[in-house]
Amino acid sequence: MPEAMLVVDGVSRRFGGLLALNGVSFSVSPGEIVAVIGPNGAGKTTLFNVITGLFPPTDGTIRFEGRTISGLPPHRIAALGIARTFQNIRLFRSMSVLDNVKVGRHSRTRSGALAGVLRTRRERAEERETEARARALLRFVGLESAADLPAGALSYGAQRRLEIARALAMEPKLLLLDEPAAGMNEAETADLAELLQNIRRQGITELIVEHDMGLVMGLSDRVVVLNFGAKIAEGPPEAVQNDPAVIEAYLGKDDDESGEARPSEEGGA
Repeated sequence: MPEAMLVVDGVSRRFGGLLALNGVSFSVSPGEIVAVIGPNGAGKTTLFNVITGLFPPTDGTIRFEGRTISGLPPHRIAALGIARTFQNIRLFRSMSVLDNVKVGRHSRTRSGALAGVLRTRRERAEERETEARARALLRFVGLESAADLPAGALSYGAQRRLEIARALAMEPKLLLLDEPAAGMNEAETADLAELLQNIRRQGITELIVEHDMGLVMGLSDRVVVLNFGAKIAEGPPEAVQNDPAVIEAYLGKDDDESGEARPSEEGGA
């Protein structure tokens, strides 16, 4: 297996008396699609927030391409090649679809505010390059014809794809996707699965938090399972799906004499 691109090593995160992550360790190798699953409240989004610098880990370290990134601010982590989407869509709804993607691309430009005011040759060249790249990304995610529409006018599934295009505009090496299939119907989820495979073909590694088990099992190379902030399983999708600890986490303990686990009142994917 290639040397790991991302290493999460014994990472914990406390919020006051709440231990949201408890000694989580796993790695992601270049070219992989790794899914992080677990019941509601398992710590999945907190893990993403710690990796991307929104919160520093209380304990443990995170390394990206051999460099420790624990405690770096989000903009520095993004500059190293990590981009993400969010569980709740965060688009500029009144801005055009094209301009939403250009916002992500501007993180890679070099011209400053003064160059923008003076409209220097370099700034104008970068702006042309930014627009060309943004349009290419819209074509890649199937939204080229909607470039001039306001982002808020798109369907829910299209807004999800737009958010992915904006993240791709940052030219990431590692893309973190937080519940990309949330709220999608079956056809939209199938289109998303094809898009995520196409992203991998572009040489981009993916770490995905997702509740849609059909998508996870059909797409992932490996699955990491969290419960109450701790990792309880890791491995190929088929092995994880049949792991007794995972079944118990999702369905609850066997409390009757039939030997069959029954769903708990609070259990959820």
